[in-house]
Amino acid sequence: MVIALAQLFVVLAAALAEPQSPIAPVRIEAPSGGGNPIVVSVTGVEQDPVPLTARWNASDACLADIACFVSSWIEANSTGNLDHVLALRAPTERADVQSRYKDPALMARNTSRFNAVRKWGLLGWANYGTFRIVFLTRDDERSQSVIYTLPLKQVDGKWMQTDALASDSGVYEMFDRIGKAILDRHKKQ
Repeated sequence: MVIALAQLFVVLAAALAEPQSPIAPVRIEAPSGGGNPIVVSVTGVEQDPVPLTARWNASDACLADIACFVSSWIEANSTGNLDHVLALRAPTERADVQSRYKDPALMARNTSRFNAVRKWGLLGWANYGTFRIVFLTRDDERSQSVIYTLPLKQVDGKWMQTDALASDSGVYEMFDRIGKAILDRHKKQ
């Protein structure tokens, strides 16, 4: 009896600790609806969108956890704190990011865009080589969820935002489509 209860406890604890599931193959239709759909398989996890709030935490433990990292990322961008934004960037990219934000109007526009988002959610992530593409949902003023893809790379055991994929717009387009297909599977009926 005690062994059965212990096994049940382990199964329940594992179920509560792992709400994500591997990403099932994703069917992608042509944008116009014509043509042949394709099925894409990616390595990662998906889940019902988990609400996230802006909360700054730059500890190594937080930056090693996707949800905690994203909460810090939301805080950094919604407050317009350049030091926080830079702390979440890959070290090799910080000087470039800092030079882009020399114009205070650019940071103000970024902050305004972030503050226009009513609700952020973590939908999952996919691995792409050495990068992790995080699928976020953001609800606009009409409470419609859209996908936001956030590319990260691991540096010294911590996640850092990266622009390393910025020159390949096809990557973003592909992962935006994958994220939308995953979101469609997780919309509440």
